[in-house]
Formats: sequence, structure tokens, C-alpha cells
Amino acid sequence: MRLLFCNIGWMRFYNGLSSSDQITGGGSWVQENKTGWEIYNFSNFNGVYHGFVMNPGQIKIENLGARPKDSYIDDVFVIWLSRNPLLGGVRIIGWYKNARVFRKFQAPIPGSPRFDSKYYFNIEAKVKDSYLLPFDGRTFQIPKATESSGGIGQSNVWYAQGEKNKYLRESAIKYIENYEKNNKKTRVNSNKKIDIPKKNQVEINAINVVRKYYEDMGYIVASVEKDNVGWDLEARRNNAFIKIEVKGLSGTEITINLTPNEFEAMQENSESYRLCIVTNALDIQNSEVSVFLFEEDENAWIDDKGRKLQIHKRISARITIDK
Repeated sequence: MRLLFCNIGWMRFYNGLSSSDQITGGGSWVQENKTGWEIYNFSNFNGVYHGFVMNPGQIKIENLGARPKDSYIDDVFVIWLSRNPLLGGVRIIGWYKNARVFRKFQAPIPGSPRFDSKYYFNIEAKVKDSYLLPFDGRTFQIPKATESSGGIGQSNVWYAQGEKNKYLRESAIKYIENYEKNNKKTRVNSNKKIDIPKKNQVEINAINVVRKYYEDMGYIVASVEKDNVGWDLEARRNNAFIKIEVKGLSGTEITINLTPNEFEAMQENSESYRLCIVTNALDIQNSEVSVFLFEEDENAWIDDKGRKLQIHKRISARITIDK
């Protein structure tokens, strides 16, 4: 397998800069200019992603099997890496399969998002063969190289060659294969019983779907629904700890209510809190999970599609008779 690891700056969407998605890391040029040519790595242009990794010279595509005079090589499995600013460590953030890797920078295509900014690219792949991991799914860490063990060095382009890197290569590929397998539309035990009212069934299904969503990413998930803490599930993986409030809907329109306790917990734990909304919850195979995270720069809750929550506060009161 032709395998290439590419280390880039950290973003959530890689679909251009926005107030809710700024680039961090990625070297001194990114830090000075607050941008980088990788900001469009997952921006769909006519069914193709055009990716960029900073490399001072040319990508040595002969290390991937190309001939000295070749300008590109096809059928490369490109694994995108970035340093997680919250958890630390260089982690897998996505991949291109069956990619074309160019030796030199390629001029942006007219009409593409890169064109107006004159941001070149050096890797391309079809959208259908590519995947950007959700924020909480970026858990696989690539270690730093040592004299005795494999790992990434200082270069942004890493071929992971040699016996020392064999285990790491195989582990990364297995992780991606398992992730793709687990995140296909699969049947979840919906605990169907004819005596469960529709509302209760929606809630049960939603909890099951979200639990599986995080377990498939390698988290250990525990229920705290009965503890009245302001969220339903807690997910842990290594030093990551996430508090998850689950809301289920039978339809596709997202309109939910939060209790005062849930809303207070959401505000007080914004960095670790996730609001997971499951639509079509009665139909497990066609249900969809939308995970909303708090983006501090925009002071808004945003999901992986870039949708923002509009929060309408309401005041209520409990009234009794003074005896």
C-alpha cells in the first residue's frame, strides 16, 4: 500500500476560514498570517478535494513508487494529521483514499475556493473516497519518533517507511478500517416493545444511538441519566472527558427544550459539554446524530455541518399557596 502521512494546521471543518473555524498550529507561517493553504483541504469542488501540505521542497513521490521523471503518482492512501490544541499530541484528523500526490505545487483551478486566494495544492482525491473525522473522533495519536521506536519526526510529510514503523502503519490503517466499518448505517438494539409510548421510545433510541456513536470512536460511555447532573452520558478516552446531553426527535426538524438544570450545566461546562440531537430516532437505521460544540470565538454552539443553535431563553416559575 502506498501510504503517506501529512501534518497540517488544526481546524474543525477545513472549508475556509470563518469566525467559528480558525486555523491553529501549522508552523510559523500560519501563526504569523493566521491562515494556511490547508484551510480548504475538505472543501468540495466538483466532487473533488484539493489538499495541501506544507513541504519546503518537493514531495519525494519516488518514495511512493513513482519514477524520477513522474510529476505525480496515483492510488496513494493519504492520512491527514494535526496537533490537537486541547488534548495535545499529533492525531489522525481524516484521510484521502485513492489520492493523486503531486511532486510540485499545483496552481488552483479557476472557480475553486482556492483560486481567489491563490492557494496552491499538492494532493487531490474524490470526495467519496475521503473522510474528515468529527471533532470528538480525532483520538488516534501518532507518537514522536525515537531511536528505538517508530513515529513522526519534524517533517510535515512522513512516509512511515522501515521495519521500525511497521506496527504504527498497520495500527493506523486498522483504526481507519474499523472506524469506517463501525460508522456505516448499522442496526442498533432499539429495545422495541409495543407497550412503550412513542415519546419514551424516541428517548431510548436516541440514547442508544449516541452511546454507540461514541463507543465506536473508542470512548467508554456511562449513563448518568438518573443522577440529575444536567447531562445524560459521560464519555471517557485517555485524558478526554465529555459530558453528553441527548435529545431525540421523531422527525427531522431540530427544535428542542432544555430544563433549567440542563441549560445551566450546558453554560457552566461549555468546553466539555456536547449537545447531541438525534433526528428520525424512531427509525434507527435512518437516524442522524448532530453533535453541537461550543465555539468560544463565535460564542455559539455549532455542529459538524456548521449549523448554529439559536437559543431562546424562557422564564418560568413554580407557584404555591403561602399557608
